[in-house]
Amino acid sequence: MLQRSDALPRSTPTLAAALQAAGWQTKAWSSNPNVLPVFGLDAGFDEFHDAGAENWTRGKTDADEILNAVSADLDQGDAG
Repeated sequence: MLQRSDALPRSTPTLAAALQAAGWQTKAWSSNPNVLPVFGLDAGFDEFHDAGAENWTRGKTDADEILNAVSADLDQGDAG
């Protein structure tokens, strides 16, 4: 049975970790309170952005907000 305190063990292989090991830059954005680093779900990501997950009880983040944040981040990467 899963409990709220369960977390993905760091030894578990992830797609993000495989991509990172192959030299890809890996980033994640989550607005889901069940998909956060506290549960080990940041494994293999260079960056993990909370896109409203911790504010879930006050309202869900609109998909446009997340897409705008991702787009802005990707645009910055092209300039750098």
